[in-house]
Amino acid sequence: MTTETLAGRFELGPERWVGPLGPVHEGKQRVGPGRRKVALQRLTAPLGSKAAFVEALVDAQGKVSRAAIPHVQRLIDVLEEGDDTWLVWDWIDGPTLRAWVEAHHERGAPAPYGFLLGVARDVLFTLHALHTKGRPLAHGGIGARAIRLDRGGFPILTGFGVCAALDEAGESGDWIAERHVRVEAPEGGLAPSVDVFSMGLTLYAVLAGASDFTVMPAELMERLEAGRPIDLALIREDVPAVILRSIERALASDPKQRFESAAAMARSCELLVRSLPESVDPPALVKEIERTLPRDAPPAPPSKPRGKESVPPKPPPSKPPGLKPESTDQIDLVELSALRIEDEASE
Repeated sequence: MTTETLAGRFELGPERWVGPLGPVHEGKQRVGPGRRKVALQRLTAPLGSKAAFVEALVDAQGKVSRAAIPHVQRLIDVLEEGDDTWLVWDWIDGPTLRAWVEAHHERGAPAPYGFLLGVARDVLFTLHALHTKGRPLAHGGIGARAIRLDRGGFPILTGFGVCAALDEAGESGDWIAERHVRVEAPEGGLAPSVDVFSMGLTLYAVLAGASDFTVMPAELMERLEAGRPIDLALIREDVPAVILRSIERALASDPKQRFESAAAMARSCELLVRSLPESVDPPALVKEIERTLPRDAPPAPPSKPRGKESVPPKPPPSKPPGLKPESTDQIDLVELSALRIEDEASE
């Protein structure tokens, strides 16, 4: 059986999933040591200017590479095969955050919020590095689908540069909204404050019982967009108030009322993580991923589309490991609300 190749350098394997920009195939690089695995994405999004999009995406990814920022999926190459354009990405061996959350739901339990805080902390520190490298580089599309949990124990941010490239291509079509490529914060635009908001939105959605904000019940989403989120304490009685208040701060409709940087929000997550009774460091995350989604497990069924439900059902009585009561008492809400992290770009 003949294996299809692209540009004579990449073997095209089976389709694994469909992303907002197009289907993603497993592939292998035929040249170089190790014949490493790659992700090959055929660009099928209805772009007004494909050339402008690709040029802007390559530019954004080039800045990430030059800055040597870790835990960001890299764009390796762009290929032209006939009428098709293919994006060649790093292969990430691990599920999306959304798939991990859905696997817990399949077991009838909420995803452990300790690991959620640990993942958010790491992603936020990565975002801060992007935000403070010369001209701020914002992601714009943070969500549970854009974060993958590498089986080596680190969250990886995917799709960086896509939203900025769509702006350069002059895209504002309905498909962007339908596929949830971009997160719309109250202030609009593409800026670091939007990434802080979208991380808060991701945490809020998961703790509210959804696997991602894209499948959150309509009433919850409408209230969030209006700046009147339903108090998470009404939905998750098992989550300490200090965590809920921290997430609500990230969702403030006024950017000035949010954490002033991704690093500030990351430090608040770190403060909470330190009080957990169990570790959420990389070795612990490796075990958690393998326990929840072993390599040979079948893919989780897709989530239901966002419906007209009011509030999702409360999680079952079995509670995931959380903060010790005595540790919770030692975390001062005022301390978190007053937390300020200076710009570390010059350090």
